[in-house]
Amino acid sequence: EERDLSRIDAFVEPAFTIPVVQLSDSVSFDNLSGKLALEYQDARDSLAYASVSSGFKSGGFNGAVALDPDSVPPFDEETSITYELGYKWTGFSDRLRINTAGFYTDYTDLQVFTRLTSGGIPREILTNAADASVRGLELELSATPTTGLELILGLGLLDTELTDYRTDAGQDFSGNKLVGAPGVTMNGLIRKDVLVGNGAIGVQAGFHYQDDVYFETSNDPLLAQDAYWLLDSRISYRPADGPWEVALWGKNLLDEEYLVGVVGLGLFGYNLQSWGEPRTWGIEFNWRQ
Repeated sequence: EERDLSRIDAFVEPAFTIPVVQLSDSVSFDNLSGKLALEYQDARDSLAYASVSSGFKSGGFNGAVALDPDSVPPFDEETSITYELGYKWTGFSDRLRINTAGFYTDYTDLQVFTRLTSGGIPREILTNAADASVRGLELELSATPTTGLELILGLGLLDTELTDYRTDAGQDFSGNKLVGAPGVTMNGLIRKDVLVGNGAIGVQAGFHYQDDVYFETSNDPLLAQDAYWLLDSRISYRPADGPWEVALWGKNLLDEEYLVGVVGLGLFGYNLQSWGEPRTWGIEFNWRQ
């Protein structure tokens, strides 16, 4: 892959233009990636697998406003290797399904956003951390104990670490967690369909749990979100011989206040925060041929 950059940053006035930065550069990257997997499938109800795969993400250029060429350096490619073990099982006449997976990913030159200040202007630029690792475990359980009743439960565990990262400004972020990587996530759903007259009413409730996350590589607690729960629900009606369905749904029923992103602008005395949706209600109508 090849990336070319040609740009001019300037102060523009009606009568004149003052060039500040002029850049022209080119970078190229090449990589061979692949995956090797072994599977064993029981003729009846189980599948086990193991795999190793390599990944690649090419480098490039930052597009942030620049006051000097050194403030927008190109970033290098990112590579990774992932090892995964998994097992899938179905039993009790297909009424119970269990999927599990464990994995380990080792990153080299991980691409991360880092906040830098140059000439009094803070910017988020993409740069390379030296090394990082991710360990994870996933579990999914799906069950239909009786006709019309469905249960789903999911669990995810993550252990992430920037194993070696020192910025050009001398900050040492080694040992920090990766951005947007909660240690624990959970989700669940229960749904019940009940026959009523010449149709069916479906009632379901679900939850989502997310552990603490950081929004910047510095792991600044002011640029983070604590653990939170979200509860959703839905009730629907569909006729037995009709192609339509009408439903009433509600999301974030507890009206939880939670952040989905933060940009640190401490130089100006505030942080730019993006919030998740509040309690929301809605009615939907579906038609399927």
